[in-house]
Amino acid sequence: MLRRFPLWFLLAVAAISVVGAGTRVAMVVFVHEPSQPGYLVDYDPIFYSQQANLVADGQGFIAPYLLNSAGQGPHRPSAGHPPLLVVVLAIASKLGARSFNAHRLVVALIGAMVVPAVALLGAEIAGWSVGVIAATIAALYPNLWLYDGLLMSEALAGVFIALALLVGYRVLRDGRLRSAAWLGVIVGLAALTRGELLLLIPLLMLPVCLARRDDTMLARLRRAGVATLAVALVLAPWTIYNLQRFQKPVLISTAFDTTLGGANCDPVYYGPRIGLWTDSCFSDITARPIEEDVAASEIRSRTVRYVEHHKSRLPLVVLARVGRVWDVYRPADNVGIGELERRPRTWSWIALGIYAVLVPLAAAGVFVLRRRKVSVGPLLAMPVMVTGTAALFWGDPRFRRPAEIAIVVLAAVAIDAILRRRATSAHEQPA
Repeated sequence: MLRRFPLWFLLAVAAISVVGAGTRVAMVVFVHEPSQPGYLVDYDPIFYSQQANLVADGQGFIAPYLLNSAGQGPHRPSAGHPPLLVVVLAIASKLGARSFNAHRLVVALIGAMVVPAVALLGAEIAGWSVGVIAATIAALYPNLWLYDGLLMSEALAGVFIALALLVGYRVLRDGRLRSAAWLGVIVGLAALTRGELLLLIPLLMLPVCLARRDDTMLARLRRAGVATLAVALVLAPWTIYNLQRFQKPVLISTAFDTTLGGANCDPVYYGPRIGLWTDSCFSDITARPIEEDVAASEIRSRTVRYVEHHKSRLPLVVLARVGRVWDVYRPADNVGIGELERRPRTWSWIALGIYAVLVPLAAAGVFVLRRRKVSVGPLLAMPVMVTGTAALFWGDPRFRRPAEIAIVVLAAVAIDAILRRRATSAHEQPA
């Protein structure tokens, strides 16, 4: 149980967090990212940046890809991505950080916050030294910082995932309604960052709220109810806002439909691109001058029809998606995709190599925690969520962020155990 933070732990985590921020800032400084239309006007980073400035200017959540450089064009409502990163960047814009690179820097610094969050998570699970080791890995591991400098939602999502796991373990420890409420708030904010993180509800939030067998069933159900209510309260303002401005229901974003649609058509069901994504699946729909929610509805209907007519192919496609997200099927393709997303090729290969080392260490960490009778359920829920996300959508390593957090912490547990065993062996050897 964590009661007081030792000074050495705080100083170590602070120093490591500075290093983590430095790696992410360096990514912004040394890796070019297109900031203006002419590359892909609706490419995710550009979308986030431009919509944030529109929100800051009081124009609301409208489609930035329909406006020209002078800000002229149809003002159509847009929920092309969940709103939270846009809101954060809009605040930065209000404070004067309006440029694309300024927004990249803001997101990079947000991504660096995962370092102290992971330190607290590791310390909560297995002690202070594990927290420091986990923070060190999180600061330097390329798969955690490569996307943070590219202005994508993974940076903010990673922080919420680490916090959700931290508070989830505290719910297991103390069973307090307050802890359950905070868990619900964090899960709600995570879902407003990336829609698929709604899966945290059945995979993390509800299991930990219901897990304490020493409590009565009523107490467990009360915790689950409080957490669920907290999620609903966080999501409600955005959902109600969308119900007022769209013809068709939009819970969090239309990205669910476009992501699903781009993963279900011939180019990604057959041939070397199996298990990937392409907007050619629905480009004819989005090219028409129709509202975003109507386009999403049409894409959804087309996707359902396509899957129904290709059911026999679906198991192989799902296998390819899962293989790609875990880098066990055609990993070189993921390096190429990373280049399109402005991930440096060399660093992508380095990240893949470090990932290959961390995974077996994480497996050893599971074994160590089980021997210590520490619950590994919340951590193992993360790779389950990643696998489910890939099976439903497509095999992008970006979707692996929840599992990367768990891998880092579990690997830190294993490294700490190895170091302790070596220290004990050296101490026991005769002089």
